[in-house]
Amino acid sequence: MGCDKDLDSTDVIAAAPPGDVTVTQSKLQHEFKHAAKFGVAGNPKGPTSQQLGNFAQALCNHLNKADNDRIEGNWFEGRPGGCECTHNYDPHTDLCVGVNRNNEIVYAMQLGPAQVGHLSSTGKLR
Repeated sequence: MGCDKDLDSTDVIAAAPPGDVTVTQSKLQHEFKHAAKFGVAGNPKGPTSQQLGNFAQALCNHLNKADNDRIEGNWFEGRPGGCECTHNYDPHTDLCVGVNRNNEIVYAMQLGPAQVGHLSSTGKLR
């Protein structure tokens, strides 16, 4: 499980099938508004490098959970930035991390009830 806390511009944070998953520092900063849901404290508007590292570790731990549902589908289908991805969904916490076909994290958040229903029935999130 290749978890790495020393972040450069792009880092491997998890060894998940079919290969290593990467995340950019800018993506971690963008998604940090959801960090508290993953158990990581910090200021969403200005997380420290240590807090970003803790968030990367939390995402790594999430991706490596054996009991996650891995749902093949789409993120923002038909929109700029949209892509095919694997939704790594934890039905116990409703936390979900999307990984695109290039094994890059595209989102990390806690889903609401409507999102869970939509993901379960269509494999899509927006």
